[in-house]
Amino acid sequence: MPDGHAQHSPIMEFDMPAQPLAAALRTFSEKAPARMHLVYDSAWLAGKQAPALRGSYNPRDALDRLLQGSGIVVVQAAQGVIELGLADAAQSHAAAHLPADNRSVAVLPQVTVLSAHLPGQTENTGLYTPEAVTVGGKVEQSLREVPRSISTITRTQLDDQGITTLEDALEQLPGVTISPADHFSAATYTARGFTIQKILVDGSIVGGHDGMDSSVNTSLAMYDNVQLLRGPDALFSGQGLPGASINLTRKRPTQGFQAKAALSAGSWSNYLGEMDISSPLNASGSIRGRVVASYNDKEQFWDNAESKRSQFYGVVDVDLAPRSTVTLGASKTRQWGTGGISNPGLPRYTNGDPLPIPRSMGTTLYDHRNTDSESYFASLQHQLENNWKLKLSAVHTESLTDLRISRYQGAVTPGMTTGSTLAMWGGNTENRVNTLDFNLSGDFNWLDRSHSFVVGGDYRKTKNYNDRGPYGTVARIDWATWDPSAPFTLPAWSARQGWNNDITDQKLYGYGKFQLHGPVRLVLGGSYSNYKVDQIHISDVVTGHQRTTGTFTPYTALMVDVAPQWTACFTTARGIQDQSDYYTPAYEPMSEAKSRSYELGLKGELMDGRLNTNITFYDMQRDNVATRLYNDANFDEEGHYCCYVGADAQSSRGVEIDVSGAITPSWQVNAGYTFDDNQSEYGSEDGNRYASFTPRHTLRLWSSYRLSGAASGWRVGGGIKAQSKAFSSGTVRTWNEATQDYTGPAVPYDFFSSGRAVYSLFAQHQIAKDWQLALNVDNLFDKKYFMTTGSTSTGNFYGAPRSFRVTLRGTF
Repeated sequence: MPDGHAQHSPIMEFDMPAQPLAAALRTFSEKAPARMHLVYDSAWLAGKQAPALRGSYNPRDALDRLLQGSGIVVVQAAQGVIELGLADAAQSHAAAHLPADNRSVAVLPQVTVLSAHLPGQTENTGLYTPEAVTVGGKVEQSLREVPRSISTITRTQLDDQGITTLEDALEQLPGVTISPADHFSAATYTARGFTIQKILVDGSIVGGHDGMDSSVNTSLAMYDNVQLLRGPDALFSGQGLPGASINLTRKRPTQGFQAKAALSAGSWSNYLGEMDISSPLNASGSIRGRVVASYNDKEQFWDNAESKRSQFYGVVDVDLAPRSTVTLGASKTRQWGTGGISNPGLPRYTNGDPLPIPRSMGTTLYDHRNTDSESYFASLQHQLENNWKLKLSAVHTESLTDLRISRYQGAVTPGMTTGSTLAMWGGNTENRVNTLDFNLSGDFNWLDRSHSFVVGGDYRKTKNYNDRGPYGTVARIDWATWDPSAPFTLPAWSARQGWNNDITDQKLYGYGKFQLHGPVRLVLGGSYSNYKVDQIHISDVVTGHQRTTGTFTPYTALMVDVAPQWTACFTTARGIQDQSDYYTPAYEPMSEAKSRSYELGLKGELMDGRLNTNITFYDMQRDNVATRLYNDANFDEEGHYCCYVGADAQSSRGVEIDVSGAITPSWQVNAGYTFDDNQSEYGSEDGNRYASFTPRHTLRLWSSYRLSGAASGWRVGGGIKAQSKAFSSGTVRTWNEATQDYTGPAVPYDFFSSGRAVYSLFAQHQIAKDWQLALNVDNLFDKKYFMTTGSTSTGNFYGAPRSFRVTLRGTF
């Protein structure tokens, strides 16, 4: 680095203990101002230690001290890119010509970069684990530094598996159960026995996964990685629902030019094209831009279904000053087609046995679910003195869904082929979410110890507009002769009175990580929130409202570094959930349900941070859960139900294990196992599983290996998705010929959906310098299974049959 540059570099305070060199460089990058990048071969760092660094230094001097005795030196600092090399000149020259995907990157101050990844970004690393996540903390932290149970999928793994939607990504994460979209609801995701309802993007809530809002399951082309935090997160994820929170990380502009393209073709005429271009937009690199476009046209494995998805994403980073960066961006996504976005949920026999219906059974030619969504976002990040950082962000998201969906319902008596009907609904919904967020984060020394702190606040305004209604029963079904492709006269649509929700959520949050003594740290934090819901029916009359003010939700954790690469932690977290749709016998809205979680975990950071492990034991309790006493037909309508009491309690306890990253430089793995034992603690259901459709045991594994020698251009791998059995029990009403509806005698049912293991294979070959060709085979042995367990009346969804996909990727 030229001396003149060093003279203008800021003086920084350091208090870093002796540690592995890879960890020291990451810590150095987190503390430094933005836009200085370091390029090196990560294999050089294996087994090397960095000395302690304490005191005031400019970045170059600090870097030199960290490299002392390692045999690694700065070999080039042209155009702002600092390249490291081995002390031997010949080895250093060879290192300067390494391919980009064999390099690692750390972020240092004030310099541009050639082709490296940014903090929190995983592309070009070749790893199945991230260097940092924002979920659970608002700021970039390593997985080891977040005392929560977290699973991730990086961009490399998304590409290797050919994962293109959020639903496909979550299916790969351990402990997540997916119930596909059915009738009016979007797909439902469940973790620890509770529904996942909060979706965050870059740490800010952009909407909830509620009802008909299916916009969240659009293309992942614009995102770098997917993060799942299990348990309540009331600090940053709205009310802190007990299941989990999902965070999607947007792709960011790179410091140097980069272009990527992908074309794929697969089973059921599944065609996909993607283009991703990033580049500096001026000579100095202070303005950088990125555009991503994708288009997917495919038929489905069930009849009468075809879907199309398109997405366009653009983002610009502008360095207003060496310490200030503004980010502006927008995205537009469309999803349209026939036959809905998931295969139909099927009935069973009244005894629970599956009907002899092929996996290709679809619904009518009249079905569709079309969604348009747009998002606009802006942020300002400013680096203050003494390693403090201020960030402001704003997001506007809106989506519009129009649909007409039919649904099979009605159990069939064994030996018969009749008893089911096809009902159809139609309508539309519009969701608008405006989010503002600010936070201040940094490190400080007090009583000769190092501490960190994050404080901030957010404001979220959500408006949901809903208008829906039934077409009624459109067909009586004889499964022996039923043909969903046969045309019929569509009955008139009978619109029900719709309703609008106006939700305001305000919050102040903060937490500190305090070093008590040596390796012992205490995390203390909490959030103070106001929450308001107004429900307005089509008549523009406010028919219900709930206001929760002055709610404080605490958060605590104790972290102990039990070894240089291992941290033990004990965490308590709490959350609340709005229940204003449910009313008491006095016609008052229900107060919120409350949840709390205790977690005991051990986290490891191995292979110089390229391999992360986690084992977490948890115990969760949810109280004041709305339990229905009886119906009130004169009061009940969509979004407005009576009569409930807060009598139910639910508990969930289990263990979660994750291993992700590099076992060896050539071997990547992302594996996870979960055990969940959930049960109700109320009345006749006391001791029974309240989420019996979720399995007790789940295993998810995906791995890839780069061959060596003459076969070094090949990568091979595969995976397994396995889980134990699930069950369903209850009663279902039978068809009443006299009234032509399901008001006949109630028939009990109790059945199991057997456990399963579904295997996949992957092979990729470097066919030219810039081109790779890959083959994926999913459901290798063509396992026939149900994704989730419904009732005997409906909700039993087949998993996809065996499929093939060929993908051509280019990087320039």
